[in-house]
Amino acid sequence: MLRKYDYSETSQILRLLTRRDGVVSVLAKGTRREKSQFGGALDLFYRGQARVIFRPRAGLNILSAFQVETAFPKLRGDLTRLYAACHLGELVIGMTREEEPQPELFDLLVDGIGLIENANGRQLPALVASVELGLLAVLGFAPALSCCASCGNGIPGGSVALSPPEGGALCGDCRDRDPARQTVPPGTFHALCHLASASPERSLRIKLSSSDERRIREFLNAFEEWRLERKLRTSRFL
Repeated sequence: MLRKYDYSETSQILRLLTRRDGVVSVLAKGTRREKSQFGGALDLFYRGQARVIFRPRAGLNILSAFQVETAFPKLRGDLTRLYAACHLGELVIGMTREEEPQPELFDLLVDGIGLIENANGRQLPALVASVELGLLAVLGFAPALSCCASCGNGIPGGSVALSPPEGGALCGDCRDRDPARQTVPPGTFHALCHLASASPERSLRIKLSSSDERRIREFLNAFEEWRLERKLRTSRFL
């Protein structure tokens, strides 16, 4: 479960990411009652088996049952981990359409949240960035890093200009024409490319300096917000 909203005094609307049907909005009736059929099962990032009654012509789909398989309990004991998971959830909801199957996206997010739950604090920045870049790649929004995002030419050595509006790195000619560019040292660019090609599991072994963490986070936040055309509520907590 990626998000939930109060719908009435007794019910809630939930945004579920499912492996078969992608993001699905459902009405969970009676979840706010003291004695609900769902008990305490309906909380953020719980993973389980959902039974959904799809109603394409009659309004909201109905959640009729939910059986918890894992609750990712360590997320709730650490705000940094919880914010990281919330950020990934916000990214998925913002960049996908309802009921569009995305099994690869589902697997990547579930595996990523499992790693976030158990990673240590120094591993989290690289891990979250790696999962983000993986999600963006699956959705077709990955930043261009191997060639110029504007003209397709090669990327020169030395400091590299990253442009959220253009969609990635810029060559020497194009960088001078983009006032929105963010210039990063070669080491930061190399680390970003490494994270983009590494699996989330491999990213746990990538060590980032505090300056690389900050620069990569600034670029990813700006890049994602440009694609979404709005501010991400969770990015300021990372």
